[in-house]
Amino acid sequence: MKPKSFLSEWITEDLEQLNTSLENTFQRVTLVHKTDRERVTIDFNLNFVIKNQTIPLDEQVIIEIKQSRVNRNSVISKLLRSKLIRPFRLSKYCIGCILMDDGLKYNRFKSKLLKINQIQNVWNS
Repeated sequence: MKPKSFLSEWITEDLEQLNTSLENTFQRVTLVHKTDRERVTIDFNLNFVIKNQTIPLDEQVIIEIKQSRVNRNSVISKLLRSKLIRPFRLSKYCIGCILMDDGLKYNRFKSKLLKINQIQNVWNS
């Protein structure tokens, strides 16, 4: 289903005034703990797309722990820490916009972009 078709079912305003600014695609695996109130999403094969331009972040993996209450001693938290993987806040939308548009100011995101580049060289300052 096209985005505007989907939105027209829920939004009454004029949809012709909306434009796609960024499209992102990724695959996701979700793990749910059987007894604790915790789930983990693992996003991979991330791509940012604007019109005919695509930037793949195929070497990146985004792991998000979702808990009812923060528990840094959960199984997944301990596992990630044991592999020296530390929490890293990230907006896929903001990073995608900066990667796709050289004219955007990126100072606020420079440390995040440099960290992403340590895994996969996708950004040139």
